[in-house]
Amino acid sequence: MRRVYSIILASFLPLFIWGQDASSLAENAMDLGRSGNYNEALVKIELAIKLDSTNVDFLNTKALYLFQVGNLVLAKEVYGTAISIDSNAISFEGRGLVNYELELFESAINDHTYAVSLAEDNDVKCTALMNRASALMGVRRNSEAYEDLMLAFSIDSMKLEVLTNLGVVCDELGQSEEALNYLLQVVDLDPEYFPAFINIGFIYQKLDEHIKAIYWFNSALDYVENEPLIYSNRSYSKLKSGNIDGALNDIEKSISIYPGNSYAYRNKALILLEMGKGVEACENLNVALEKGFTQSYGSEVEELIAENCF
Repeated sequence: MRRVYSIILASFLPLFIWGQDASSLAENAMDLGRSGNYNEALVKIELAIKLDSTNVDFLNTKALYLFQVGNLVLAKEVYGTAISIDSNAISFEGRGLVNYELELFESAINDHTYAVSLAEDNDVKCTALMNRASALMGVRRNSEAYEDLMLAFSIDSMKLEVLTNLGVVCDELGQSEEALNYLLQVVDLDPEYFPAFINIGFIYQKLDEHIKAIYWFNSALDYVENEPLIYSNRSYSKLKSGNIDGALNDIEKSISIYPGNSYAYRNKALILLEMGKGVEACENLNVALEKGFTQSYGSEVEELIAENCF
């Protein structure tokens, strides 16, 4: 994984107007959820559901907090129960996010499509379009993702996540200048929105403007110290700028934080090849293969092995 794009949680919680007991429990759950106490919130919303087991808003709230604590399977089941009671945009949107996290991208696309068609509120529709675009990017349907993001942009041209993802998908489509335009708009709107910094750095990296890339990766690290993908990307730009020691330090840090990133081992191998350490480079290329580089990024590592490993 080389870049960042954003999804938005389906967190459109309702205003409760039901009987006092259920309403109080649900409002208590929402207060706990807003403060990040999701497990306690789940206890309260479960009590509310016992009083009204077919209340879709209660079920959506429960599913959202299950999502937040990482219980994706049960969250999906609860959203499904809500949908069986009432086909509504929020339940489909929530289940789509669960499917996205489970890497069931086609299922996520289908759910977000229902959410788009059912959404009566522009905020919900914009979020559903943006999240469907993320799922489409997950299966490399980038032209369709671009269309969704432009529709979302037409609804809310100031939403940071929409602009960020437009930058990402434009870059994937080879439209680097348009990508930079959207991402720099993000920086203008929010100078502290670091996901845009990462993607700006990556685009400059692809344009072989590595000093500019390093600047933006450095800027991102001012806000998030232990993000392994930033160190991996900065490592490559340092390598291309001739800073071999700095590149090696960055890639070692990236791997220590996220040892499952196949792309980091590819980068480390390139550094080791530059240092004349062919045996170690080949070891890292093989690790990259074992961790699924080819499936995610193509045949580059296999080609490097054929050229350098005997």
